[in-house]
Amino acid sequence: MAEGPPSTTTIVTPFSLADFAGAFREVLGVFREVMGITGQALDRLRRWKASQAATNFDSITFPPRGFCRHLQQIAAGRGTDADVDALARRLEATTEEVTARVQGLRKYEDTIRAHCGAAAAHKLREMLDGAEGKFVIRYEIEGLVHMWRGGRSSKDDVKEQAIKILELISRFNDNLINLHDLVFPPRGAPR
Repeated sequence: MAEGPPSTTTIVTPFSLADFAGAFREVLGVFREVMGITGQALDRLRRWKASQAATNFDSITFPPRGFCRHLQQIAAGRGTDADVDALARRLEATTEEVTARVQGLRKYEDTIRAHCGAAAAHKLREMLDGAEGKFVIRYEIEGLVHMWRGGRSSKDDVKEQAIKILELISRFNDNLINLHDLVFPPRGAPR
């Protein structure tokens, strides 16, 4: 007796449809579970990025003990070569870290735009790269160092420059605090 090709007909019984439906529900359950885990992971990643951005905000301020202390001495007419040397050293020592922190904030700009609006994103851009931004202030400090060391500027000119830079720093720090609180609203007093 000659053998023919194997039968390719599949018979679907009510029992196999029930099995299929059960398997499909099980796959959906696993999918929901995986999506829930993925959603939690994405939420944790977003919170981590926000915490990094908050740290970057805090790290680009001009604290009183940094540049400000020496600039205040110069603005008061009590500046010395040691103050100017300290400004130059601090500029050099902080350039790499400031650049990295600013790059981190630039990467966060789209998230700020999405969650806080275009005005907040524009404000961030101005704080970083605008006419009174972080790098302009650092450039002004470098200019003051050159004014002092060049010996061609009067003490009054150097003093005025220091006062101008301190005013820029004050506005920058105030604007940065306002932007920080807009992007990361305070949660109230710790319990």
